Amino acid sequence: LTVRGGSAGGTLKNENGMIFNIASGGSLTLEENITLTGTNATGNGGAVYVDGGNFTMKSGSTIANSSVQGTRASGGGVYVMNGTFIMEDGSKITGSSASYGGGVYVAKGTFTMGGGTISENKASGDGASGGGVCISGGTFTMSDGAVISKNTAASSGGGVFVSERGDFTMKGGTIGGPEAESANSAENGGGVYIFEGTFTMSDSAVISGNSADGSGGGVYVGGDSPGSSTFTMRDRAVISGNSATSSGGGVYV
Repeated sequence: LTVRGGSAGGTLKNENGMIFNIASGGSLTLEENITLTGTNATGNGGAVYVDGGNFTMKSGSTIANSSVQGTRASGGGVYVMNGTFIMEDGSKITGSSASYGGGVYVAKGTFTMGGGTISENKASGDGASGGGVCISGGTFTMSDGAVISKNTAASSGGGVFVSERGDFTMKGGTIGGPEAESANSAENGGGVYIFEGTFTMSDSAVISGNSADGSGGGVYVGGDSPGSSTFTMRDRAVISGNSATSSGGGVYV
């Protein structure tokens, strides 16, 4: 199935639940000039829930101003339980909210961010984590041109939170940005918080300009036991211009 807005554009809105549930064997592509806005009061995934199928966002497609409700609700914009989610250049996930994964929550599936932006999302409430993206056992790959910025979390991981042996690979792109208004922010781990997961940045990946009220302005590496979290930085990857009120403006371990 392909959904497009045409020259005039279009919006699909549901104030009483998610808009699309992509089950195993299903496939949906959002093309130009289409916006999804959903409010899910009874489960995860404000606009989109992927459970075994494939979902692709192409240039000009947007998921915006979506939310889930409840103290444990996850994936304000998108929830990936199983299956595959792909973002291409020019696509956006913005203005969405949840307790965990304000923009995106990846449980067991695969999320590929080859471009586009995840911005101005928030994780709110006690212990809220992953303002932009929350990875809880799933896999997320980010590459050149992709941007995660202007997201906030009340507790951990303003831009990205990785847990439950989740894996985040950053081959390029930016978490934060050079301007102050691009910053991701949280109590700890303004840009990235790793809690018993794996985060690898390489090539042209940049984590910059993020802030933490506590520790780990750029990256916070935590966990309940030694060695349970892994952070790897290599090649031309850069961490710069991040700040923390307490400790570890760049990286806290």
